[in-house]
Amino acid sequence: MRFRDSIKTAAVSALAVSILISGCGRKADSGNVSVLPESESVTDVSSVFPVSVSESIPDIVSETVSEDAEETASAVVVPEEQEETPEPEPAAEPVYSAEDLIVLQDEGMYTYDECAFDVHVLASAYADLMTLDSLGTTADGRELYHMVIGRPDADLQVFINAGTHAREYITSQLVMKQAAVYLQHIREDAVYGDFSYRDMWNRCAVHVVPMVNPDGISISQSGLAGIQNEDILNGIYNIAAMDGAELTSAYLDRWKANAAGTDINRNFDAYWEWYSSGPSHPSSDHYKGEYPGSSPEAAALITLTNNSHFSRTISYHSQGRLIYWNFENIDAIYDTAVAFASEISAATGYPLESNYSTVDPAGYSDWGIYRCQIPSLTVEVGSGTCPYIQDQFGQIWAENINVWEITVLSALRY
Repeated sequence: MRFRDSIKTAAVSALAVSILISGCGRKADSGNVSVLPESESVTDVSSVFPVSVSESIPDIVSETVSEDAEETASAVVVPEEQEETPEPEPAAEPVYSAEDLIVLQDEGMYTYDECAFDVHVLASAYADLMTLDSLGTTADGRELYHMVIGRPDADLQVFINAGTHAREYITSQLVMKQAAVYLQHIREDAVYGDFSYRDMWNRCAVHVVPMVNPDGISISQSGLAGIQNEDILNGIYNIAAMDGAELTSAYLDRWKANAAGTDINRNFDAYWEWYSSGPSHPSSDHYKGEYPGSSPEAAALITLTNNSHFSRTISYHSQGRLIYWNFENIDAIYDTAVAFASEISAATGYPLESNYSTVDPAGYSDWGIYRCQIPSLTVEVGSGTCPYIQDQFGQIWAENINVWEITVLSALRY
């Protein structure tokens, strides 16, 4: 019986007694019920109930409550203490070693996905020697990866970039292999000339953007299949129409611009306003953009350079095995630029080209020299028509194997 029901039963019993006492006129007799005269009042209920009402009701309630309390107490189950379920541990970050690097294993065509994998391998294998971040995301959703190899607070900083022109993607492969080998030398405490790699790491930080134009490179390598965004895909159709071209593999293979049709290396403030050789509309090649730095890729390099105070820069391109080093004969850096360019020329075997008027302006190196007064080289690798066949990579690597070391030592010496 529930406790609440026992109270109800006791209350009903008390109500029955009160009805009898109040003179409802009924008297219990041995088997008979008779009506009492109104003059007769019941003053002693003991004749009606063998047990005194004043004793029986409290006893009924007390006994019932006591019984129900015992039942309730016996029915209450105290839950056992349960051990707390531990929070699941987050999945461990994959740990890579330099042996996992694609760029050291395969000299085939080097894609954005492979470059993205390799920069994370380097960041894992050499976490104590470098940092990795992104300068931003491209129109087609790819990262502009930026590595810093060296102490972030080093007094000197230099900058190496590649893959600005889409069809020149072999330069990204070159710079990634340079980064991998340079880090390996630091780890091994190797020596270059009179300098240890560890000393170079301590004194000069090398900033690297190995693939400035990942969207364009994906178009050049994979055609329309390299485009991830439907709006970008529709834009490529429009660009081809403005170029008066059909979307053939030959047209896409030779793609030079970013996915929006801007030539990133014509998008810097170095005679940009005077450059008129390219088309006036977005194109696969040579469109200079709406204004200097209008492309997100050029804007990212401008911001990085303004915030980093580079003392040397090298921009890798691929056409003709030569070095451009001059722009407007800036007196403040002229002698340093000549010396720097001459050292890279001696190492690579590439001749120097000082007549900047023979090439299009508004490139990154032009801007670095003209606006920032940084000795800046455009190093052209390989021969023939881009994109190069991969057979050239071995020679390109051999010619540029020590360019990073020479660049760092140039910054350290003068």
